[in-house]
Amino acid sequence: MKLRIGCSALAVVVLGLDVARADVWTVNWAGGAHFTDIQPAIQAAADGDVIVVAPGDYGAIQVIDKDLRILGAGAQRPRTGTVSITNLASSRVVVLAGLDIRAPLPAGPPWEALSILNCAGPVRVQGCDALGADGTGVGVGPKSGARIAMSGDVIFSECSLLGGNGSGGALPNAPWYGWSQSGARGVMVEGSAVALYGALVKAGISGTQTFWSCNCGCAAGSDGAPGAQVDGSLFVAAGSSAYGGRGGSYFLSSNVCSGGCFLEFTGRGGDGLYFVGAPSTGAFVGADFAGGPAGIDNCSNVFTGPSGRTYRNHAPGSSVARYGTLAPTMELPSLLQGATAAQASFFGQPGDLVYLAFDAATSFNLALTHRGVWHLTSPLIPPPSPVGTLGPNGQLAASVSFPPLPAGAPNVTWFVQPIFVNTLGAQTLGTPWSTTLVP
Repeated sequence: MKLRIGCSALAVVVLGLDVARADVWTVNWAGGAHFTDIQPAIQAAADGDVIVVAPGDYGAIQVIDKDLRILGAGAQRPRTGTVSITNLASSRVVVLAGLDIRAPLPAGPPWEALSILNCAGPVRVQGCDALGADGTGVGVGPKSGARIAMSGDVIFSECSLLGGNGSGGALPNAPWYGWSQSGARGVMVEGSAVALYGALVKAGISGTQTFWSCNCGCAAGSDGAPGAQVDGSLFVAAGSSAYGGRGGSYFLSSNVCSGGCFLEFTGRGGDGLYFVGAPSTGAFVGADFAGGPAGIDNCSNVFTGPSGRTYRNHAPGSSVARYGTLAPTMELPSLLQGATAAQASFFGQPGDLVYLAFDAATSFNLALTHRGVWHLTSPLIPPPSPVGTLGPNGQLAASVSFPPLPAGAPNVTWFVQPIFVNTLGAQTLGTPWSTTLVP
């Protein structure tokens, strides 16, 4: 649990005044709302609308070139099927917040829980989990947590992107033939600009091959999948982790083990971060990458494969750089209903001054001198007055006051980002976020 110390009142510093106003739709599977599922609400919504989702189980979500905020409400996250955001024009923004996104079990597409494809406009995903389904048998493989392709402005804040586990076993009519699937990737990024803040990215575990009878031979377990696979992209990670999956394992019956007729290798672990294809650029602040372990076995006849690497580069021309070991963070609600004030928590280096900037619009600006991505459209300048100072344990709590909703306005979304300034004057950007106010 994170303890809060210190408390101050904070007036919002507004950097943009042209605030979009639109309708608010409610979704509750149990009834008593505008809709009982999310997709009909999306179909009814117009650009700028807000969809507030109560806890419950819902179907798949598809957003095609529409400016929307889809926000989970309540103590428990709403669980959805797969989510796809496609063909978003540069003038439109999508915010997903507080959702538990799950890939379906059946074979075939979609191959990931969350997909963001061909989006020129900003996509913000905050406080969400995206979990790929586990493989269930031959021909029904696991699914990845997320895939981002041909999208130039995507930020994940405080999210988990988890690949499904592979399956394995022995064929029923051929007990001498074992098989296993590799686990799925946590995230795949292709031709895009993506930033992860406070994210957990993890590949699934590869399956276990089983041999119940002996048919001498030589085989190797499935390799583990990379936690994050990046191809021709800008990839920024701050306060985030990416872990490769465990390699494929072996279980041999006692007669196979004692027979000594197998030369087997468990699968190698997956890499934490894997650059492949076209050149990519990586920028990291307080990021943790780790290769997955090799598969395990129950028999001395089986040789253990190598562990995965922290970072593997198979994309000539790629570059990576680290810009510090500590990524400061912020916690703030995504949705305020009937209120204009919220409690914010800040975490970083003791003694840092904390400034908080707000804007009615969002963008993606790599700011290496500030160790992060600036996601507001305004100039990167700290507001005149700080929120406060981080205490001896590196924490601060502050009451954030937003401007009230204008008369007759059904909603307002503010994009928010803290700037932390240390005792030497160096500035570091904190967690990008958005908060939507509804009546």
